[in-house]
Amino acid sequence: MVVSSTEGIMERVSFFAEGCPAPKGSTKSFRNARTVAMVTMGDCARTKPWQKVVATFAMQAAVQKASGPVRLELDFFFSRPRYHYGRGKNEETVKERAPVYHGSKPDLDKLIRSVLDALTGIAYADDSQVVEVRAGKRYCASPSQPEGVAVVIVC
Repeated sequence: MVVSSTEGIMERVSFFAEGCPAPKGSTKSFRNARTVAMVTMGDCARTKPWQKVVATFAMQAAVQKASGPVRLELDFFFSRPRYHYGRGKNEETVKERAPVYHGSKPDLDKLIRSVLDALTGIAYADDSQVVEVRAGKRYCASPSQPEGVAVVIVC
């Protein structure tokens, strides 16, 4: 789903990128006598394909590159484990005691970095233009709801 509107002079574009969210690896700095190098460690094999998925959905949503500050809202959705559902005739029903929020790996900050990098060059020239991020991780409400990220870009 793509929604585009204007809030006063601000533009708001939203889209849903379907797929299993993948985190960006940790950044480590190394220093020797002459240089300081920043190296990204531990990108999982799914990171680059996930970033391409996010970029593709952003381009399909006709996201325009912002020239000024950008605010992002990111809601990551993950499939629920089987034990969150009932049994028998209730196998499609989420148990009352099942959590709403996804409180395990991957780390939220690494998921955010992955999306920020994916949107660089599409929604903004550089992710330094992002001045505010609201993000969360939650489980899908039903087995039919797809995994992915709901993105709202306000500029």
